[in-house]
Amino acid sequence: MKRKAILIFGITGVLALSIGFKDVLAKEPSFSQKDEVTVITVDEQNNVEKSAKLSGFVPQENGTGFFFAKVK
Repeated sequence: MKRKAILIFGITGVLALSIGFKDVLAKEPSFSQKDEVTVITVDEQNNVEKSAKLSGFVPQENGTGFFFAKVK
């Protein structure tokens, strides 16, 4: 009886882990070696040029953003 319970719990655990990992892997963003195009608006460019910071991150409306670094 004890052996049967351990077997059932073991199979249930493996099944739960495999389903969990499948969901995690499905949500992971895919990274490819392709170039990405980021459109920077005039307002965003002006904000970067007028800021006193030498580097930083500018969030965009669509949820993405870009890092910038000024060279003196």
